[in-house]
Amino acid sequence: AGRHVDQRRAGDADRLRDVFKGEMLTPHNLFELDRIVQAKNSFEDQITAKRTFINDEVGDKRDVFFLRINYGCAHFCSFCAVKKIFPKLKSKSMETIVQEFRTAVRQGNRDIGLTSEDITAYGLDTKTNLIELMTELLKTEGDYKISLYRIYPDFMIKHERELTEWVKAGRISYL
Repeated sequence: AGRHVDQRRAGDADRLRDVFKGEMLTPHNLFELDRIVQAKNSFEDQITAKRTFINDEVGDKRDVFFLRINYGCAHFCSFCAVKKIFPKLKSKSMETIVQEFRTAVRQGNRDIGLTSEDITAYGLDTKTNLIELMTELLKTEGDYKISLYRIYPDFMIKHERELTEWVKAGRISYL
């Protein structure tokens, strides 16, 4: 039965290719989106956004400037599709992130959220890591805090000392 299903899927894909002669976007060529749609701006450049969060329970309202630091994940959760969408980890260069971060601070952003599917995987493909990135970012002068989104518990345990120092120094607004 399994072979029959696989053959049917292969046949469906062949029929689709015969009918549709254009480009197809799949999880395997997602980073070719720029070329496929002939974008003036890179898909990877569309990584920053400012969002307002309102927490009605405590009457808290804050603007967070999101800065994507990488694509993909280093974990293999059975329920998750991230590995199918981003099969290879792809980190932005530390220099680019630092430049974007400092620009965001100069523009008056006070809460800057580092985000990704798994920020703890940052740099595993470029021989660096999130701790080195944070150390560099925290050299930036100014009135800001950093939110760390999608941080895995194993990373928090391994780097408890650094994270605790940054929280005590008032530089981390969210873990």
